[in-house]
Formats: sequence, C-alpha cells, structure tokens
Amino acid sequence: MGDADRNWLHAVLTGVGEAVLLADPEDRITAFNPAAETLTGWKGADAVGRRIDEVLPGLAGTVQGGDRRPLRYRDRAGRERLLTAGSADVSAGGGFAGRVFTLREASPGATADDEDRLERFARKISHDLRSPIHAVVMMAELLVEDAGPLLPQDQQVLLHRIIERVRGLDGQVSELLHTAAQELSRRP
Repeated sequence: MGDADRNWLHAVLTGVGEAVLLADPEDRITAFNPAAETLTGWKGADAVGRRIDEVLPGLAGTVQGGDRRPLRYRDRAGRERLLTAGSADVSAGGGFAGRVFTLREASPGATADDEDRLERFARKISHDLRSPIHAVVMMAELLVEDAGPLLPQDQQVLLHRIIERVRGLDGQVSELLHTAAQELSRRP
C-alpha cells in the first residue's frame, strides 16, 4: 500500500463515527480507529498486533460474511456493553486478505441487565395478557357447548361475538409480542 492509500485509509478510519478494526487472515488486528478505542477502552497502539479475541472476545466467531450480530462485551474498565457487530471479508489478488469489523453500541448507555429486564418483561406481558384471554375464550366456548342450545338465539349470538372479539384481541396481543420479539432480536 502506497503513502497516498495509507493516508486515505487513515482519514477514513479516523473520520468515521463507528468503531472499525481491520484484521489480517490470522485475525490479528492491523488497524483500530479512535471510535474503537472509545468503545472498547483499548488504545489502538495496544490493540494492533493482538488477536481479535484477545481484544474483543467472541467477535471473530460471532460475525462473519456481512452479518450484523449482537455481542456482549466487557470493556477494559469492566463495564458490560451491548454492541452490534458486523464484518466483511476483504479479498486481494484473488485470495482472502482479512476482514473489516464494525462495532457500535446497541443501545447507548444500556447494560446487559437492562436487556435482560426487557426480555423478562416481554415474557411476563405475554403470560399476563394471554392467560386471561385464553380463559375467557375457553369459558365462553364451554357455555356455547353446554348451554348454547338452551339459550335464546340473541344470547347465543352474543356468546359467539365474545369468542370472536376475544380471539381478535388475542391476535392483536400476538402481533404486539411478535413485534417486541423482533425488536429484541435486533438487540444484543
């Protein structure tokens, strides 16, 4: 790489706000930008030359081939951080030349405990909302089955409407929980 290319690469790595590190085919860090220093607590001079897993345990095995994945990481100050990490393979001369990794904080200021609480909350909501809904449907269906033929037509219609509306509510709760699960899956 010539001086002009090196200067260009340095300008890009320094100017980008996302943490970026470059690694050779043996997963040794060859470049580490200032945003990576801030996010990890490692100085670039200390990180360069070390294996990725020494600086960011789990990174090399977590993301591969353009994926963006969640990564729990304990920085040098001991704070657990939630990151999203991506990678791209670099080719040169028809062969594998290394990888570029990008990192950013998943939820600025969030901790793993925050994410765990959010996940527990979603599970609790799922149970606390769905249990009474299912109980209402079950009781209304039992009424229809046991007493339906004995009830006047207008009351039978009302029971069927209750079942229909509560099932609709169950569908809305399912959609809400599905959306929440998708949001959680995007977080580390």
